Amino acid sequence: MLADPQGLLIIGTNHRKAPVDFRERIAFGPEEVEAFLKRAHEDLHGSDCFLLSTCNRTEFYTINLNGNSVRDTWTLLSSHKPIDPTRDAENFYQYEGREAVEQLFRVATGIDSQMLGEPQILQQVKTAFEASLKVNVAGVVGERLLAAAVRCGKRARAETDISKGAVSVALAAVSLSHKVFADLAPRTALVVGAGETGSLVAQNLRDHGIGRLLVANRTLEKARTLATATRGEPMDLDGVREALVEADIVITSTSAQTPLISAEMVRAAMKHRHNRSFLLVDIGVPRDIEPAAGSIDNVFLQDIDSLQGMIEQNLLRRRREVPRVEHIISEEVDRFLEWYAGLQVGPVIKELRTRLEELRQHEIQRAHLSSEQREAAEQVTHGLINKILHRPMKLLRHSTSQGEAGMRRMQTIREIFGLDESLDNSNSEKK
Repeated sequence: MLADPQGLLIIGTNHRKAPVDFRERIAFGPEEVEAFLKRAHEDLHGSDCFLLSTCNRTEFYTINLNGNSVRDTWTLLSSHKPIDPTRDAENFYQYEGREAVEQLFRVATGIDSQMLGEPQILQQVKTAFEASLKVNVAGVVGERLLAAAVRCGKRARAETDISKGAVSVALAAVSLSHKVFADLAPRTALVVGAGETGSLVAQNLRDHGIGRLLVANRTLEKARTLATATRGEPMDLDGVREALVEADIVITSTSAQTPLISAEMVRAAMKHRHNRSFLLVDIGVPRDIEPAAGSIDNVFLQDIDSLQGMIEQNLLRRRREVPRVEHIISEEVDRFLEWYAGLQVGPVIKELRTRLEELRQHEIQRAHLSSEQREAAEQVTHGLINKILHRPMKLLRHSTSQGEAGMRRMQTIREIFGLDESLDNSNSEKK
C-alpha cells in the first residue's frame, strides 16, 4: 500500500453538499483568486496552494509541508468568506492524503460534476492550475499533482466515452444539426430567442463551425448583444419569415405562449428554398413551431421531448463508463503517490546508488574484459561512482531541512539521473 502524501488537504463544497445560495456566498470571482492564493501561501508558511471555484463547487487544496494544521486552513478561509467552521461544517467536505488526490482526479475527469462527464471542468482545472503557477504558489508537489490531474482528465476523455454525447438541451440541438448536416461550415442557422438557452445554442453553433448565424429576438437590443458575442446577425421577430428562406437550421427557445413559426410560414419558405432539407428544432415550452410543420416534405421537426430522449440515452452511456474512469483514476493516483514516495531522501539516495550501480555493471559487461581486466575495472569504477555520488549525496542529506528548495533539489536530481525511467530507456537515449 502506497503511503499517503503527508499534509495534503482539501476543504470544499459542491452541488451535492450545499444549496446554491451557500455556494454563491463562498464562491471566488476570477478577480479574487490571485490575491487569495498569495495570502494563503503566506499565511500557511509557504505551503503549495490551489483554488478551484466554479458555479457548482469551491475547493481549496493545500499541501501543508511546513506543519500547518487543518485549523490554520479553516481560519484562512473564514477570513476571506463568511464561513463559520462549526456552524457550516455540514456544507463542506474535507479530505486528506490519498482521498484528497482521488477527489481532485474525480473532479478533473468529470465524474464528480453535476452534469456527468462535463467537458468544461478539465479546462477549469487547467485555468486554476495556471493561476497557481502565475503567482508561484504551486510548488514541486503541487505542480506535479495538478499536472497529474490534467493528465488523468485527458485520459478519461481519450480512453472512455465519459464526455461523449450531448447531455444538455442546447448541445443536443446542435448535435442533431451535425447528424442532419455533417458539415456546418456551409450552413446558415437561425436562433430564435436570446435568453439563457438561446445564448447557449448560439455559442455552441459558433463553436461547432456554423457558417452563418442569424439571431432573432422579440427585443432587438438582446438580439444585438447575443449576435455581437457570437459573430452573428441580429433581427427582431418580424424578420423571421424572410430568414426561414435562408436558414438550413432553425432552433427556437422562447417563452412565447403561442407558436411564432406556423406551418404556413414553413410551407411558404420551402417553395423559395426549392424543397432543400430544412431542420427545425423547437425547444420552447410552450412550443414555438406548429407541429404540423413537421409533415411538410423535407422538413425535419424535433421538439423538446425527442431531445430529452437523446439526452437520456447519452447519460446512460456515460454512467456505464464510470467504472472505467474510476480505474484510470486509481492508476493515476498510484502513479502520483509512487512519485511522491520517491521524493523522500532515503528512497532517492537508494535509487541513485542502484541506478549508477546498474549502469556500472552494464558497461563492464559490454566491455568483454578478461578476468584480470574485469577486476581492475571493478576497482576503478567503484571508486569513480563513489566520487560521482559524493556531492549529490551531501546535497540530498541537507534537503530535508530546506522545505520547498530541498524538494526541488530532489526532483532535479531524479530528473538528471533519470530515476523515473527504466534503465533500458536511459540507455536508448544515449545511442
